[in-house]
Amino acid sequence: MKFFKNSKIEENSCMDVKKTANSLGDLYNKFSPKKLNKSNSNEDIDINQEKVNSLLGLDIDFDVEEIKDFYLPIAELIMLSIHNRHSLNNKMNEFLNTERNIPFIIGIAGSVAVGKSTFSKILRLLFSEIYKSKNIELVTTDGFLYPNSILDEKGLMERKGFPESYNTKLLYDFLFNIKSGIKSVEVPKYSHLVYDILEDENITVNSPSILILEGINVLQPPIPKENYYEPVVSDFFDFSIYLDADELVIRKWYIERFLNLRQKAFSDENSFFNRFADIDDQEAINLATQIWETINLKNLNEYILPTRNRASMIVKKNEDHKIDELWLRKI
Repeated sequence: MKFFKNSKIEENSCMDVKKTANSLGDLYNKFSPKKLNKSNSNEDIDINQEKVNSLLGLDIDFDVEEIKDFYLPIAELIMLSIHNRHSLNNKMNEFLNTERNIPFIIGIAGSVAVGKSTFSKILRLLFSEIYKSKNIELVTTDGFLYPNSILDEKGLMERKGFPESYNTKLLYDFLFNIKSGIKSVEVPKYSHLVYDILEDENITVNSPSILILEGINVLQPPIPKENYYEPVVSDFFDFSIYLDADELVIRKWYIERFLNLRQKAFSDENSFFNRFADIDDQEAINLATQIWETINLKNLNEYILPTRNRASMIVKKNEDHKIDELWLRKI
């Protein structure tokens, strides 16, 4: 299999992206997370450095105060929507004489290497501490990628991560079952080590009160058909977040991550990328840059970034991975 081609990078002026950026002020209000009025009831939330290290690993530098100063206000903002949805559900149950408990679903979108996994894990940790009696689940869309054998068959291995590489019907059915109150729903298990779906292995999601769904393309818009629009993943979201950063910054993070993985995960003989474990630093940088420019940047500019304005909130990070700005949708 020829995984990477030496193709010339297409010139992309990103004009559509710039137009999108110019319209943020029309759709969103800009805030600093430090200036939000945090709830006193969550000041003593039981999060310590040991929990953070256990959750994220020692390779990721996060301290408790950063989580409380920047991530807790975001969680509390989302909680306003959670409480409003819960109140509406109660009133609907009373009116319809039913007893349905509908899970609250949060979608997290953004580029490869922007930090979605870390952000989602911290959010889950916070909600687990705030809502101690409730089940908070985190699912990534990696498990809904087609297996490599099917991607090979369809000629899509070099477009893995693009919208067409996902089994969207399976993902849609999963979210439908969660919203319908099905108690146990299975999700295919994905391995980043072997870069593929693990055959006959599943993850079971059990009656979540809150489900966080993380993935690069979860905010894709409806596709018009002859007489209707197909339903999309984001139809199931009660709140959505687009994690954002400047493209050159994300590129830098991607290359740094690639170099880190080369020294660790790639060295495992079972790793899909084991063949890159012994290349030198400059070769690794060149390869990571090529992958970014020919695959990830193309996906970002053509599919991911254009969906940013569909999010309930945009979270902008600076070069140090710190949350710099919050853009909360007006309408």
